Amino acid sequence: MSRELQSTYLSLSSALTGFLLARDAAGYSPRTLETYELYIKQFIEFAKDRPVNEVKPQDIRAFLAHIVESGRTVRTAWTAYVALSSLWSWLNEEFGFPHIVRHVQAPKYQDPVIEILSEDDVRKLLKAAEYTSEADTVGRRRFVMKRPAARRDIAIILVLLDTGLRAGEVGRFSRIL
Repeated sequence: MSRELQSTYLSLSSALTGFLLARDAAGYSPRTLETYELYIKQFIEFAKDRPVNEVKPQDIRAFLAHIVESGRTVRTAWTAYVALSSLWSWLNEEFGFPHIVRHVQAPKYQDPVIEILSEDDVRKLLKAAEYTSEADTVGRRRFVMKRPAARRDIAIILVLLDTGLRAGEVGRFSRIL
């Protein structure tokens, strides 16, 4: 059977299985693979599990519009777009399918404005990591205690501040190390 004829009968669900295996072998993170799988499965459900060569750019557009119309954000539609674009890049490289997602404009969203912490905010954050909140006792002076995990928490905060890593990325350090 020729490569062209074989690819004609490749279903979306079979393509997803091969795509995820290829991306896993290429070293993509488990989180990326989960995201790709989630949105591609939603597309398969939306578009019905049909042969890849029957999917048209208007199907992709309709799916992206469906995401936004169902109350999800444009950012979510953009993430789905990226997942589908990655799938079609693989389909193009592996089987020679046309990259139909390139004919679809990516959803436009604005990145949220990130507020920079002031030096005073950083001092307060580090103090909160080091000491407990003030205890208000009856008949005694108010007091604070040093937290047992203060050094660890301060180190985590400093890593976050110095590198720009997200909390989830720092949280995965223990699984990596």
